[in-house]
Amino acid sequence: MPLVWRAPLIALGAWALGAAFVRPLTLEVGEGWLWRQAGALWSRLALWGFAGVIAGRGLWG
Repeated sequence: MPLVWRAPLIALGAWALGAAFVRPLTLEVGEGWLWRQAGALWSRLALWGFAGVIAGRGLWG
């Protein structure tokens, strides 16, 4: 896969996985920018989208 496609997927994966791991910690605090971003719908959809890309790459080589 060319770097043009790989770089955005790396950024998406870092954000999605980071938001998934940070979300339980931010629920305790309950305020601020990070809490809003970790609980946002698009953050959760980014995790599923990234998982779909990884699964697709695994199936198609």
